[in-house]
Amino acid sequence: MRIHYAIAPVQLSRQQFVVSNSPRWSSIMLKQRLNENLRSALSICLLSVSLFGSLSDRATAQTSNELTRFSDWCQQKATLNPEARHTVNVLLKEAKTQDCKKAETTLTGLTELFLTSDQIKDLQPLATLTNLKKLDLTNNQITDVQPLSALTNLRSLSLAVNQITDVQPLSTLTNLQSLDLIGNQVSNLTGLSNLKNLETLGLDRNQVHDLKPLATLTTLKELSLSDNQIADLQPLSTLRNLDALVLSSNRIISVQPLSALTNLKLLWLSKNQVSDATPLSTLTNLTFLALDHNQIVEVQPLSTLTKLDMLFLHNNQITNVAPLATLTKLGMLFLNGNRIEQVQPLAALKHLQALILVDNSLRDRTCPVQPASVCAF
Repeated sequence: MRIHYAIAPVQLSRQQFVVSNSPRWSSIMLKQRLNENLRSALSICLLSVSLFGSLSDRATAQTSNELTRFSDWCQQKATLNPEARHTVNVLLKEAKTQDCKKAETTLTGLTELFLTSDQIKDLQPLATLTNLKKLDLTNNQITDVQPLSALTNLRSLSLAVNQITDVQPLSTLTNLQSLDLIGNQVSNLTGLSNLKNLETLGLDRNQVHDLKPLATLTTLKELSLSDNQIADLQPLSTLRNLDALVLSSNRIISVQPLSALTNLKLLWLSKNQVSDATPLSTLTNLTFLALDHNQIVEVQPLSTLTKLDMLFLHNNQITNVAPLATLTKLGMLFLNGNRIEQVQPLAALKHLQALILVDNSLRDRTCPVQPASVCAF
């Protein structure tokens, strides 16, 4: 908002500035008169500033609403705010021309656009590119995603590593199949509950704690939620099509809701507070499981996961590894940082390529499999 400091002229009568010879017209009275008139002038000034500011804001909004084509934004570039002007310049560079009409023809014909690490803040000029199906805006300075609500043909959208807090405007993008919001400041996921075609969703490194809005996204196949504030996994129990789920670095104690996700092939639960792995015994399609940095003592529930190729159990409180002998397809097994005394029961794991046993209480440091180089003590 621009502020004009022009003070409207104030008409003062001649008599107001004439000092009579009468004692009644003292210097005090003169000062009072002057102060009254100054206050009047100031009031008019402030009213003018307020009124002008309001009109200026309306004019700006009206101008923005009138820019319905990219060529409009381009031709009005000199009058735009610096952030919008920068976005227009980035798009002109992408179009490889400074000619507004030619740039519009090129840009509106695009179905894919990659604008990563371009210091973009204002997305308004992008709202005109309605043919886009794939848009990558990773690593910019975006806070407001409202302009993207017009891009209803989008199938894939990456907004990773920005400064986004509100995702409600994305609720119109019902054709989205892939959405990446990793590394933002999102806490409320309500705006995503309408995206029923999503198959891949990345929300790592945000401020998420309530997963209820995700319960309706039953087409999801890959969901990543590491480094958030999640404790309750119950809303995920409906996501039966998931085959990859990342929940590392949260506040999870119970994994019971995950027992229904029998299509899972990859599951990350590192750095939580899980002590009971029993609910995971039903996940017999798992090929990758990370349970490191938890509070697990008993590994018997994992004995049913016979398709596992990689298992991370380091930094827990495990003493007995015998139940793991059934996992004969294991190629990598991390058991460092536990309380294990014997590893000979693991001799059945003939396909091991790496067995990490550092920082345990081993009585015998003989590698249970060959070659011995597989083991690290």
